Amino acid sequence: MLLAVVLSLLAVLVAPGAESQTDQAIATIREQAVAGDPQAQYQLGRAFDQGEGGPQHTAEAVRHGRSVKDSQMVRAINWLTHTRGAVLLSVVLSLLAVLIASGAKSETDQRIATIREKATAGDPEAQYQLGRAFQHGEGVPQDKAEAVRWFQMAAEQGHPNAQTMLGLKYEFGEGVTQDSAEAVRWLRKAAEQGHADAQYILGGLYREGQGLTQDDAEADRWFRLAAEQGDADAQFSLGAMYLNSEGVTQDTAEAVRWFRLAAEQGHATAQFYLAIMYAKGEGVAQDTVEAVRWIRMAAEQGHPDAQTMLGLMDEYGEGVTDDSAEAVRRYRTAAEQGHAAAQYDLGRMYHFGMGVTQDTAEAARWYRKAAEQGDADAQYNLGRMYHKGEGVAQDTAEAVRWYRKAAEQGDAYAQFDLAAMYAEGEGVAQDEAEAVRWLRMAGEQGDAAAQYNLGLIYKKGEGVAQDDAEAVHWFRMAAEQGHPGAQYYLGVMYYKGEGVAQDTAEAVRWSRMAAEQGHPDARTMLGLMDEYGEGVTHDSARTVRWVRIAAEQGNAEAQTVLGMMYHNGEGVTQDTAEAVRWFRKAAEQGNAAAQFNLAEMYAMGEGGLERSGAVAADWYFKAGESFLRAGHTDQVLLCVEHIRNLPGLGLTVPNSFLADKLLKQIH
Repeated sequence: MLLAVVLSLLAVLVAPGAESQTDQAIATIREQAVAGDPQAQYQLGRAFDQGEGGPQHTAEAVRHGRSVKDSQMVRAINWLTHTRGAVLLSVVLSLLAVLIASGAKSETDQRIATIREKATAGDPEAQYQLGRAFQHGEGVPQDKAEAVRWFQMAAEQGHPNAQTMLGLKYEFGEGVTQDSAEAVRWLRKAAEQGHADAQYILGGLYREGQGLTQDDAEADRWFRLAAEQGDADAQFSLGAMYLNSEGVTQDTAEAVRWFRLAAEQGHATAQFYLAIMYAKGEGVAQDTVEAVRWIRMAAEQGHPDAQTMLGLMDEYGEGVTDDSAEAVRRYRTAAEQGHAAAQYDLGRMYHFGMGVTQDTAEAARWYRKAAEQGDADAQYNLGRMYHKGEGVAQDTAEAVRWYRKAAEQGDAYAQFDLAAMYAEGEGVAQDEAEAVRWLRMAGEQGDAAAQYNLGLIYKKGEGVAQDDAEAVHWFRMAAEQGHPGAQYYLGVMYYKGEGVAQDTAEAVRWSRMAAEQGHPDARTMLGLMDEYGEGVTHDSARTVRWVRIAAEQGNAEAQTVLGMMYHNGEGVTQDTAEAVRWFRKAAEQGNAAAQFNLAEMYAMGEGGLERSGAVAADWYFKAGESFLRAGHTDQVLLCVEHIRNLPGLGLTVPNSFLADKLLKQIH
């Protein structure tokens, strides 16, 4: 009926032509039809059927044409290509769509009816196919329970595909109550028939211990059976087991072999792992070009880890031209798929303006996405941004929250910063014990800064019982990692014999390491040990060299020592004016010895200074206060004595007043 309506409308759309034109057209079609042209044969059949260009002749129509059902679409398209009236065209197209759909539906219905008939008669393949139809709602209403029923019938007849599907249904509880043991039973039946998918899935269940006792060796056995049949997933899994020594002896070359077999079938994760093996030179000769080739294949399939790694290679120019903008593009592709590591890396690129305009707010946005997925690096960086107020409003409590999340995952930097927040009472109540606890966690992971700070804490007894031996332990751990502050303090501990047997040679060794890294106190200490021949042969020139380097770095103690060397002509040509210059630098930083020495120079009028009791008294007074803060009472009394003995040259304040003022501070 619908076809008749369409044909009627087509008749309206086709403009009437002259009889002669129709006859000529029919003659041409007949000639082509006789020559064997199927389209012409169809058109000639239609002409006889409709009486076009001659009397209606149904038998001829049947002889030349194909069945009405098979030719409906061709007939409609043929006539539409010659339409002139656009008014009814949309109507015709709509009716054709309905016609096509109804034809497809009728074919599906017929196919399902045939399958159902065979399935009901006990055909296992038909039962399996009918189960699939109910599974996907193809030609029948979707019904997972009905799918299970037909899969079960086929499975019980030994159909391996049905057994596999039934096993999966039990494993995931689709259309049936979840039952891992039953899942294993059916998967094993299929696997034992050589069904590769079932073998692979069963291997995975053994590997994870789902529905059966975990057994890497058994997992390996089933993966191998599937892999040898060419199953790419199984090949990859077998490669991973060789790489990680799971159920087999570790063998990176064998891992590469299985990764390659899967990778050559287009398995993206296998391509990624094969790239890693080439990049590290594990199980295969290191080859960054080959690594890039495989990583690119995986990335082009949308593998987020591969996209992230390719971004890193672009960023650092490993195996590819250094291209930060390309790195950003790859990070973004993976990040937008929800890949946490890529989100972190994209945030980092925005944070530091690499390959993209710097944008701390955008950095914080990507860090947050990764942090909320549990990425510890992102959690730590987001904490830093809240701590500093970069890209977000400053919020120390929020900083503590993110530091804690990262710290609890074992991030040493986060543990260190969380310890600092507890020590200072920032964003959290001050708690020295908690600060030490987090600092210890970071130190035990090998964080040198944490180890150094633990050494200081034990040395000073802050939040813990004072313990020089424990201080030495932590200083040594940091010093062996090259931390200059720890090297200096370890040298001091050896020099003084605190927490360790006194050993000036060892003191010199550690002080030298720190000094060579530019530590000013270490340079000063090394200079003094050179000066007095402690642990080393005395060498005035070497002493001056170390002390000068430290003094020029602004170290007040070194400046004082260098001033003394110029004053006394030790290792340098005597130069009291140069002595005054270095004493003044140290004195202005509050060094008590330098203040006292400068007072002496003013009192005596040395180094080109005009003799002045007033200025000398002022520096003696400052030296006395500095000695007092350091707890050196004897030195304070010495300053008092020198003030009282000053000549009254240019004094603006009586000597006795300044001396008494210092004495009152002592008592």
